[in-house]
Amino acid sequence: HPETACYNHEGSERDRPLYTVGTAVNNNVFDIMIEKALPEYATAYAVINREFAANELSGYRFINREDDMGIDGLRKAKLSYKPVKILKKYVCSYKGKL
Repeated sequence: HPETACYNHEGSERDRPLYTVGTAVNNNVFDIMIEKALPEYATAYAVINREFAANELSGYRFINREDDMGIDGLRKAKLSYKPVKILKKYVCSYKGKL
């Protein structure tokens, strides 16, 4: 299993307008931190998600797709993968003296 991975869909450099970066959280969970694609490739995010999971992550039980940042389209896309659990996001701040 990759501990940290950067995956670029196969093809020539010109044919690879997308990539993803992630890291293993433990032996069961892989965290996808970054997915990027050129805007003119409408289906690129679905392709990179599918290909990365199929080619690199078959040994992991869960894939963490991280926060949707409140973006409706991103939330809809992430929900389409039928997540087994959605965790609440919290922000903590220290109010004491440093």
